[in-house]
Amino acid sequence: MVDPVPLGELVETRADLGKGEPGLWAYWMAQDRIAAHAESKWQKRGRKIVERYRDERPEAMADTHRLNILWSNVETLLPTLYARTPRADVERRFRDQDDVGRLASEILQRTLSYSLETTGFDLVMKAAVKDRLLPGRGVIRILYVPHYGEPLPTGDNPEFEEAQSEAAISDMEADDESKAPDSGPKPEGEPLREVLFEEVKPAYVFWEDYREGPARTWEEVPWTRYRAYMTRDELIDRFGSKLGKQVNLDYLPKGAPDPVKESNVPADLLKKAVVYEIWDKVKKEVVWLAPGTEDVILDKLDDPLRLPNFFPGPDPLLATTSNENRIPIPDFIQYQDQARELDTLTARIDRLTRALKVSGVYPGEDKQVLQQLIDEGTENRLIPVEDWAGFSDKGGLKAFIQWMPVEQIAQTLIQLYQARDKVLQTLYEITGIADIMRGNTQPTETAAAQKLKTNFVTRRVQPQQKDVARFACDTIRLMGAVVCEHFDSKTISLMSGYPQLLPVPPVPPMPAQPPVQQLPPNVVPMQPGMPQQPPSPQMQAYQQQMMAYQQAVQKAQAVQAANQQKQQQFDQAVALLRQDGLTGFRIDIEADSTIAPDEEAEKAARTEFIGQFVPLVEQLVPVSMGNPALANLAKEVVLFGVRGFRVARSLEESIEKAFDALAQMPPQANAGGKGPAQNPQVEQAKIQADMHDTNVKAQTDQMEIAQKAQQAQGQMQLGTERLQAETLQRGQELALQGAEMQQRERLQAMRTDAIGSRMARNLV
Repeated sequence: MVDPVPLGELVETRADLGKGEPGLWAYWMAQDRIAAHAESKWQKRGRKIVERYRDERPEAMADTHRLNILWSNVETLLPTLYARTPRADVERRFRDQDDVGRLASEILQRTLSYSLETTGFDLVMKAAVKDRLLPGRGVIRILYVPHYGEPLPTGDNPEFEEAQSEAAISDMEADDESKAPDSGPKPEGEPLREVLFEEVKPAYVFWEDYREGPARTWEEVPWTRYRAYMTRDELIDRFGSKLGKQVNLDYLPKGAPDPVKESNVPADLLKKAVVYEIWDKVKKEVVWLAPGTEDVILDKLDDPLRLPNFFPGPDPLLATTSNENRIPIPDFIQYQDQARELDTLTARIDRLTRALKVSGVYPGEDKQVLQQLIDEGTENRLIPVEDWAGFSDKGGLKAFIQWMPVEQIAQTLIQLYQARDKVLQTLYEITGIADIMRGNTQPTETAAAQKLKTNFVTRRVQPQQKDVARFACDTIRLMGAVVCEHFDSKTISLMSGYPQLLPVPPVPPMPAQPPVQQLPPNVVPMQPGMPQQPPSPQMQAYQQQMMAYQQAVQKAQAVQAANQQKQQQFDQAVALLRQDGLTGFRIDIEADSTIAPDEEAEKAARTEFIGQFVPLVEQLVPVSMGNPALANLAKEVVLFGVRGFRVARSLEESIEKAFDALAQMPPQANAGGKGPAQNPQVEQAKIQADMHDTNVKAQTDQMEIAQKAQQAQGQMQLGTERLQAETLQRGQELALQGAEMQQRERLQAMRTDAIGSRMARNLV
């Protein structure tokens, strides 16, 4: 065992702590102790602030009244800082003419939109923002989650080697929930499985489970540590049977018989182990260890996610910090004195309110008579006095009852309420949460006064809103980097809906050619110049079926060619995402606002855009028709103006296509209103003449098309008949040749017989 380095002692290199796993374990335990010592005061404050927010108080103070201004402030600021799920906005960085970049941006935007909607991004962001408002630090990390299918084939299958290689690469890239303590590679001996589907999702990190190396800025942070609590089964499933059984279960959650100090884990019956997941930015590796199991490293991987800044999460949301370190100061610390004063005044008001009641003293001998004055049911009732003369001599009712002076209590209550209001005003000045943000204004205030307070609130809250928007945008960018780096093309296609392939129409089977009709022996073959005979009904049906078959084949080939082109464009876009996803040279990932939109401001922005855009287009469209040079210039001018309006960003592609189409149109006469004005009757006559010429031309074209169709049909029919005639003629020629051959064979046989007979006679 290697003892961790005590605080205050330093070493020159990591090797000074020992070699192998014991030295690495001692190094990270020492680093964690140093960071824990620096954050100890902040963590104690954070726990107390969370207890104050939840209004958890000792039993002795259960009846003491408080004004929980912390809860009120947090519930007011939370929807102000984060009100809705942001939308991913992926664009070409320079918005130039880049079809591949535009398609890649659309694909990545659709993929991120699906991930944001289905992975609980909204809940994770709200939890992180609440941690920012209470202890002062909100943390999110990104998880890459592959989903596996059935085991890959084994044995003598020739495809097994390739499948095993691909699965091994997939396991190296798939960090299986970013190598979180409850995830990781499968134990040895388990068959490889194909990755069917992939997810990238944000995960909330409890503020006490996160720790980072001491630094002044996010760029200087050397390491980050995530803490998890794992059962025995989870340890075995994540780190294998050998290491999983070796880890000591040293943590007892809430609900266990033994008392525990920490209470940030839900109640459970099972014992658990504390596991640290340390991301070392210096060496670009991730280390898993259990602080309760000495000298044992559970796992170690080299840069599993390959993200731009190595860490699996964005720069955390931090409250007030200074330049010497990143340990936050919770917002409540800045007004805790005023909060205590509010509690004191509220408790006094409660006690005096209880004392503000009718009470007094009276002589005991007259108890039965005087008590009836204040008992219930004494309304409209006369109480008899037996010794009225003596009662009057003693001074009457005023002399018999001495009332407690409630006037002093009431005056004190008024002073306490005024003092509490002044403390609230001071607290509002400190926090920047004015009454107008809470929806509570004075009816006597003027509109100018309310506008002034609104501007004040906006200036105070806007930096925090920008920080939350930055945090959300960085998270979405990391999700996009995981998609570009690790997602398979099949997963990207499923999420984005690209490539949008058209269904290929079915092709009917090729029609069978009818048999050739044989001519009778007495029919003379068709000679050139003779009149054409009409084709048979079978041949006509065959020709029609052949034409339909050819049209179906051409249509299917056209759809296949279009689908092939779309597939090529999709492959090029995915290749661009692989190349540019981490650097962002051509593709930029942003996020729209996380605060509630101002509908009036949105309407005003749209109205202003339309008011500027429409007159500009009316002037530029006529001069752009049929003039590619001016159309290109007009397009750039319009886009230059449109890009200044955030509400019009979605119109850029449509504007580009519109001006490209204008450049291909015929030029418009009298463009821009220049030139002499024409007589309306002349213009109408010209239009009618043009329409007449168009109709005549259309009729002529139709006649020519019909004539050409008839000629083509006649040529096809003539070719078919010529083929039939040639076939019949060839058959007749073959028949004649066969008859001549048979005749020659008979003559040859007759000659042979004659020669044989002659030779026989000569021999005799």
